[in-house]
Amino acid sequence: MSMVPNHQTLDAFQRTVALAKDTLQSPGFSCEWQDRAVKCGIVLSTLNAYKKHLLSCHCNSNRAPGSWQECKLPKCNSRNHRSFADLAEHIESGHLARMPLQCPVADCVQQRLLKVSDLPQHIRDHHMDVCNRFLPASYFLPTLRPRPPSIQAPPPIPDGPIWLVQVQPGVRSREPLLSQLMSQGTQQKRIPRNARQIPKAKGKGSNEEADNDGDDDDDESEDFDLDMDDLEQFDCSTMKAQVQLGRSILVGERAAKLDIDLSRPGPMLDPHFYGLREAPQSIYFPAFNRHVEEFFEKQAREKEEEEKKKAVGMLAGQNAVLKEVKSREEEAEEAAALVVPDLRIHTEMPPGGEAMIIDPPTQEATIPSPPVNNLKGTTSLPVSPSLKISVPPLPSRVKSS
Repeated sequence: MSMVPNHQTLDAFQRTVALAKDTLQSPGFSCEWQDRAVKCGIVLSTLNAYKKHLLSCHCNSNRAPGSWQECKLPKCNSRNHRSFADLAEHIESGHLARMPLQCPVADCVQQRLLKVSDLPQHIRDHHMDVCNRFLPASYFLPTLRPRPPSIQAPPPIPDGPIWLVQVQPGVRSREPLLSQLMSQGTQQKRIPRNARQIPKAKGKGSNEEADNDGDDDDDESEDFDLDMDDLEQFDCSTMKAQVQLGRSILVGERAAKLDIDLSRPGPMLDPHFYGLREAPQSIYFPAFNRHVEEFFEKQAREKEEEEKKKAVGMLAGQNAVLKEVKSREEEAEEAAALVVPDLRIHTEMPPGGEAMIIDPPTQEATIPSPPVNNLKGTTSLPVSPSLKISVPPLPSRVKSS
């Protein structure tokens, strides 16, 4: 036996879905409306806020009847629509119905996002206890719905008799205006509008001038009719004049073709006409101090690396000098070795002795000693590498080989 929910349960499901559309969701819904290949990109916190943004800022509801309405959301298979109502219904059923929503119940164990069509089944399977019940707001996630004001009932009417109390009417003293005092018993004088209407002093020629100017006064008297009965004259000595300030209330009728409503923000500005404006960025002292420290540390590192490069260059120069000195010493030694010829000197000794042999390659001279007591001995003398041996002319008894 299948259990069919009644109409009250269906209303509860619809209210839960409506609550999910007003639930604050992170990271929100990014507007994907593309106008002239420029993406809007504004982020709305709830699905209903996203819907209001699309209908109020991007969809033009004031177009002439019969004109086509174009949907500029991506992945749309039905771009053009006959009226604004058709476009709004298309956005609701074709685009917003596929947007993932979060379950509005705070303790829901299922963390995945659900479509609008799948949310009633999720409520039926996991949260049937929320249907047709009054639950506190802490049971659900935070929403963007405004909290209705709590209206308290007036106190009950007392059952006993209510006695009438006579109250004296309030009396307020009010001094008359100076303009009213001056106007009593006196005739209001007209203010001259040009120089011809200024009264002239009596004297010779005044009658003739008055006769000549009489016609002009009669002609201009019709235009001159300016009475300032409400003009207040202030007395600086007493300062008792009272000023009555009246409020002017302007009542106007809203134009029928006004593109925006006065109760909501204006439409989004088109960047093609207004340009992209970036708000100025400012930093506080800790961030500025960190930037300054990084700058000085960078300068210190660059200076240290430069000093290291200089030290390496000086060391390479010293090594080159030492190598050059060593090579020159080796060349000097080779030149000194070439000075000593490779020759051997043989001398003939008298009978009973041996010849002296000098061998330069061994850098050692072996000199046989004469026999002493029928004993033979040799003496070795060191020869310096830079020793030069000069052979004098030998006598006739010495032969060189």
